Amino acid sequence: MGLLLLLLQTIQPRNIQALATSTGRNNFQFTRLIRDLESKGVLTCILDPNEKCATLLHITEPGNAFLSDVKRVLVSVVDCVVSNVSRDGPETPIALHRNL
Repeated sequence: MGLLLLLLQTIQPRNIQALATSTGRNNFQFTRLIRDLESKGVLTCILDPNEKCATLLHITEPGNAFLSDVKRVLVSVVDCVVSNVSRDGPETPIALHRNL
């Protein structure tokens, strides 16, 4: 759900077709997911006044709050990974993990 909201935040126009196109999926696959997100209150769907067959997706305030939490978690994960990478040697995060 969080990654979908992150993607939705970056695409224009914000409709199911644009979302499907940006991920290589079809409209049907996203319609069910969008309905689920709408029922959870993180998205609202309205008909596009310029294109009667298109539905515009808007992230709600609860959706934006959830998205802020997702971004905070992602930053923490990246910070944790980066802080464990040695600048002095060729170690990788996987090699560091084995040393724990």
